Amino acid sequence: MSADSFTSLRLIADPLIDPHWIMAGAALATLLVALRAWQAGWSALWRFAAAAAVLAVLINPSVVKETRERTSDVVLALVDRSPSQMFGERPAMTDAALAW
Repeated sequence: MSADSFTSLRLIADPLIDPHWIMAGAALATLLVALRAWQAGWSALWRFAAAAAVLAVLINPSVVKETRERTSDVVLALVDRSPSQMFGERPAMTDAALAW
């Protein structure tokens, strides 16, 4: 890897089903686990962990590692030299923009 390259890590999600269904499932699982926790106590945390694991699988997360090479700065400048651009200060403004 050269000095002009850099590496980045990203966490991306590619859901297996529509994200709205995943959110609905998460809301339903949270509601059911909360009701069960109210009745049975802390043993419902295992059910919450299982529901979270299923939802995590449906979200389908993956880590992407990218290595990119830096490139030189190249700009394409398109200049309008039509008669409409020859009014007043426009030619000087165009030339100043190109000199920048």
